[in-house]
Amino acid sequence: MKGILKGSRVRISGSNIKWAEGKEGSIEDISQHAFNIPGIPELRITVLLDDIDKDIPPYGLVTVSPDEIEYLEEENDLNIKDDPVNHPSHYTDGKYEVIDFIESSGFSNNFCIANAIKYLSRAGKKNRSTKQEDIEKAIWYLERYLKERRALDVKDIPVDDYVREKGLENTPQGVALALIANGNADLAIKVLKIKDI
Repeated sequence: MKGILKGSRVRISGSNIKWAEGKEGSIEDISQHAFNIPGIPELRITVLLDDIDKDIPPYGLVTVSPDEIEYLEEENDLNIKDDPVNHPSHYTDGKYEVIDFIESSGFSNNFCIANAIKYLSRAGKKNRSTKQEDIEKAIWYLERYLKERRALDVKDIPVDDYVREKGLENTPQGVALALIANGNADLAIKVLKIKDI
């Protein structure tokens, strides 16, 4: 079964709820409900229907099982960038997803460098108010890396292309990412410690 995402457009089909049959709407909630046999969970989908009066019962909502809906978009048409678990939007902006850059750069086995790249790439994107905190986390991981003196691997994704695609060119984070990729983590720390970023 394909992934069920909130907001996905669906049509009710094959439902025992006759008034909802054939109606279209958006997935509002996904939950587990007790099945007729105690202890066996059943996935239930709550759909907000388009053409039902939202002011009178049942308020446009219908709860059905996954096999009672059909998706109106093909799986490839869904915007996977809105999936906060598998593809969070603060990691998937631009041409490259952060984890793809980390893996192609050979840093996936280096926890500290991978985390520094992650925090620099998302700084101010996941939450504007925690931009400086994300940068400080990156510094912490870089300092820990330097203590361990681990070597950096060659990259498949050019760092300048990665920085540009993340919209970080001409920023301290972009400079730091380029320095890290070129094995200069201590200079990256100095750049990131400059205030008024």
